[in-house]
Amino acid sequence: MPTVSEVIEVIETLAPRYLAESWDNVGLQIGRRDVKVKGILFTLDVTIEVVEEAIGKGANLIIAHHPIIFKGVKSICSDNDKGVLYLKLIEQGINVYVAHTNLDNANGGMNDWLAQSLGLQNICVMDVIGTLENGQEYGTGRVGMFENPMTLEELGNLVNDVYITHGVRFVGDKKTRIQKVALCGGSAMDYYESALKHKADVYITGDIKYHQAQDLLAEGLVAIDAGHYIESICKDKLFAIYKEWVKMNEYNIPLYISQVNTDPFVF
Repeated sequence: MPTVSEVIEVIETLAPRYLAESWDNVGLQIGRRDVKVKGILFTLDVTIEVVEEAIGKGANLIIAHHPIIFKGVKSICSDNDKGVLYLKLIEQGINVYVAHTNLDNANGGMNDWLAQSLGLQNICVMDVIGTLENGQEYGTGRVGMFENPMTLEELGNLVNDVYITHGVRFVGDKKTRIQKVALCGGSAMDYYESALKHKADVYITGDIKYHQAQDLLAEGLVAIDAGHYIESICKDKLFAIYKEWVKMNEYNIPLYISQVNTDPFVF
């Protein structure tokens, strides 16, 4: 039975921590590296419902995309929801590992999964941060092409179907013809100028604000706000990676995809 440290090596081969943005908090956030792993639960967010799910399944390691410790923690007590969450994890001996913007920026990671799932071709990095030892560029977002153009409305329907969203918001004329797509999972309006530099026909991201949408229109760029929850694609993708690793090493470790919907929005 592998340790938490050995399990972490797998995801950090795909998404080393140094790929994370400077403001981010990634890595093992709760737990001990030397603990033997009895089961792994993959989730987008760590909520109290997800923790209860892990307990019910006997999983003592949660691998999540979004950090549960982001800003400074001044106390861990039962006086608030976060404290209750941390205490339950600690008391139940559940370890939590987070791969956030390092997974977003990794080649073969979050944004590649999102781009490939739409069927985009000739995919490249949208905003280059640096170069890996093997000479490959890495960075934020992806740009790719559709073999055949479609309208913005048709793309919105595709996004709904592929990412299994409950609805998207459009910025711009829904009849606009789309072939070159820039996208970035999560809340990534800070990078829309990179989409402009690539002369993308559309920018797909989440959490677009009112005045940001006006800025997009002023720049002549249409957009689709697909929400933050499209990043839940990571659950199935990470499960598949670890399923192969467990099989290759002949480990008897149960793997679980969280069935908890952590999207706070109702449509």
